[in-house]
Amino acid sequence: MHRTVICALGTVLALAACTRKLDNARAEKAVADQFTAFFPIERVSCPKGVPLAAGATFQCTVKFTGGDEFKVDARIREIQGDQERYDLKLDEPVFDPKGTAAWLTDELSRRHRLEAKVDCGAPRHPGADDSCTATAIDGTVATVALKLGPDGKPESFELR
Repeated sequence: MHRTVICALGTVLALAACTRKLDNARAEKAVADQFTAFFPIERVSCPKGVPLAAGATFQCTVKFTGGDEFKVDARIREIQGDQERYDLKLDEPVFDPKGTAAWLTDELSRRHRLEAKVDCGAPRHPGADDSCTATAIDGTVATVALKLGPDGKPESFELR
């Protein structure tokens, strides 16, 4: 009986040691590639030791260039050969400075007949600083206070 338990324990430990693990650097690159299309990425960090298996879940941290850190929930959707495919989801909304600046530029022109260059800074958590800067052609600078929806997208604005 004692010998059987030791053998069974040895088998379990041997199998655990042979379990393939996620290539951490490759997972970080996949996360960065997914979000770089929208925001410049400063760094991504994913945990080590995640079992390499379809359905495995883990959480990475993404730091946007000049902006805040966000958590990304990741799930290995499938494994084909030595390549994994992931389902990725930010766990909270991100303030999109480029998209917001484009929207504000259009709104200022349409509503106020104001041609301006709009700068909304870096990607960040909504609520951290919901404002942008508008610089008119004549050099006049104004702060644009934003009201953001729960999705982090602007719903309205006020020139200050």
